[in-house]
Amino acid sequence: MCNLSYGILKQGYDSGVSLGLSQGMTVALKNLMKNTNFTLDKSMAVLGIPLEEKSKYEALLAQ
Repeated sequence: MCNLSYGILKQGYDSGVSLGLSQGMTVALKNLMKNTNFTLDKSMAVLGIPLEEKSKYEALLAQ
C-alpha cells in the first residue's frame, strides 16, 4: 500500500475510533446521570473525563 493510501486509511480509522469513544462516553454519562442523579461535572469526574472536555459532552448530551 502506498504512503498516501495508508495515510488516508489511518486518518479515517483514527476519526472513527475517536467518534466511537465520544459516543460511548456520552452513553456512559447519560446512564450515570440518570441512575445516580449526579451532575455532569460529578459524572465526568467519576469516569475520569477532564473538565476541559465539558463543552464537548454538553453538546453531545443535548442531541
